[in-house]
Amino acid sequence: MPPAPGRHKLPHQHQGTAKPHGGWKDRKGTRQERGYGKDWQAIRQAVIARDLAMCQPCRRQGRVTAFDEVDHITPLSQGGENSAGNAECICRPCHKRKTSREAAQARRMAG
Repeated sequence: MPPAPGRHKLPHQHQGTAKPHGGWKDRKGTRQERGYGKDWQAIRQAVIARDLAMCQPCRRQGRVTAFDEVDHITPLSQGGENSAGNAECICRPCHKRKTSREAAQARRMAG
């Protein structure tokens, strides 16, 4: 599937300018070893087609926003699985909010 107009071919790729800040970026191993190999790429493409390349949290709020990433609804680290049923298209602002909520929840449960 070609990228949405005005989008990079792989919008999720890190360009190497940011400093590591913890979380998944500190995990060692290749993307395949972390669960993002060929199988994930096939799931990702199916999710983009299913979600029409639109941010699903925005859609649920009545907004139309192009996606930037495909996100696990339940993180793998919390028992989520690599499946189309556990993934959705999401824009960067929504993903940032979701990640902040998940981090705050993890801190509450740890402390």
